[in-house]
Amino acid sequence: MFTEIMALCILVNTNTPHDVMCNFAGHTKSLDITIYRDGWANEKKYDYTYCLYEEDNQREVIEHLSTMLVVSA
Repeated sequence: MFTEIMALCILVNTNTPHDVMCNFAGHTKSLDITIYRDGWANEKKYDYTYCLYEEDNQREVIEHLSTMLVVSA
């Protein structure tokens, strides 16, 4: 499911005013996601952050990112 989340991050970044940072760490099989509603800015605090491992339930993050796409459409 990491690939689905990474694809959603790209879609949010390219189709909305929001910025999503997505970092994969292969050695721990984890994905760190940081969301900035209405875009990143220097010294701006993120709005949401997630740290996921392969075995974690990833549905909440998928739904959050999908909602960001629908709201901005």
